[in-house]
Amino acid sequence: MKVKVKLFGTLGQNISGYRQLQEIELEIPDGATVNDLLAHLEIPVVQGVTIIAEGKVLRVDDVIQDGLHLNVMQAIRGGCPIQP
Repeated sequence: MKVKVKLFGTLGQNISGYRQLQEIELEIPDGATVNDLLAHLEIPVVQGVTIIAEGKVLRVDDVIQDGLHLNVMQAIRGGCPIQP
């Protein structure tokens, strides 16, 4: 099945030819889960990403449907702690 994926933050840096804020079309097996998609993209689950499809946040064990447009968002880190 085919899905379209848009990567945010620095997640697209390791994908040859990926341009920031553009979708890529991927062929993944029928019945693939979000975890399978992340493995295909070589993005570790522990990296703290959020996957959104059709306005819903997906869990790693959710099965991906054919033709979905998926947004893979990077966790935001850093900044200064608030001082009392």
